[in-house]
Amino acid sequence: MAAAPWCALPAARARAADDATTIVVGFAAGGVIDALARTLAPRMSEALAMPVIVENRTGAGGRIAVGNVIAAPPNGRVLLLTPGAMITLQPHVIRDLPYDPLTQLAPVAMIGSSNLAIVVAAPSPARDLDELLRRFRREPASASCGSPGAGSVAHFAMLDLARRAGVEVTVVHYRSALQVVEALLEGSLAAAPVVPSLVAPYIAAGKLRALATTGAARDPRLPATPTLRESGIDVVVREWAGVFAPAGTPAPTVAAVAAATESAVRRIADSKVDYGVEAEGIGPSRFSALVGAEYRRWGEIVRVTGVKVES
Repeated sequence: MAAAPWCALPAARARAADDATTIVVGFAAGGVIDALARTLAPRMSEALAMPVIVENRTGAGGRIAVGNVIAAPPNGRVLLLTPGAMITLQPHVIRDLPYDPLTQLAPVAMIGSSNLAIVVAAPSPARDLDELLRRFRREPASASCGSPGAGSVAHFAMLDLARRAGVEVTVVHYRSALQVVEALLEGSLAAAPVVPSLVAPYIAAGKLRALATTGAARDPRLPATPTLRESGIDVVVREWAGVFAPAGTPAPTVAAVAAATESAVRRIADSKVDYGVEAEGIGPSRFSALVGAEYRRWGEIVRVTGVKVES
């Protein structure tokens, strides 16, 4: 599938890629993905022996950045750092998506992943997940849940959870996870799935309460909070972020960039600083298998929910 005109990479950026590597991020500065990119860049620069810069190409919920990288020369000098939903979930959800990320991007390396936490405001009467779901059944009008955007992992994780629990929820979309947290704090949302690193300070301050987390095991930031499985709902969801190159990038180039990325990820893990994800430097082969499995899994969830999103 050819890239749409709005995906065309600016000529200046193509020239800049000759003497530097650019990590393209589809979200504004200050978010988790941007912070990861700016943390990785100097470490990757050392490993690649060339400058590595970060460029924020915002718009269309991150899809502008995906299109830019797809349209870039396949030489390893223009890379995409993105949350997994852009690659494995949105192709099933977005109507008339003008590209196919599964065939037009080459997986390079997974950076890390994170659980989500199902969170309510401190004044909420729900002390655990079961109590929240009982309230949703009893008062359907109260079942408002936030997401950081239509077609996000949080959006469909909440739909999948609600379906399995036999409740109806209204998912309210915001422009960022930070706006979701603000809505929780002001009391305009009943609940929301949010990455623990974002809400842990509010939970510690007694302003928010975590009812469950979505990983296979308890989240180390919220060790007292049970998983969904422990709460009786067989759902496991992890947000992840990874690096991609344009399809057609030579295998030796992908391997070199992957090695530099994995080295940078190891240094992040050794720093003991919480970057919002658990660092996992997975290379091209394993990462490609993960992407394929996630693509199939989200495709089935989208099929069952029947929800589509306008591009």
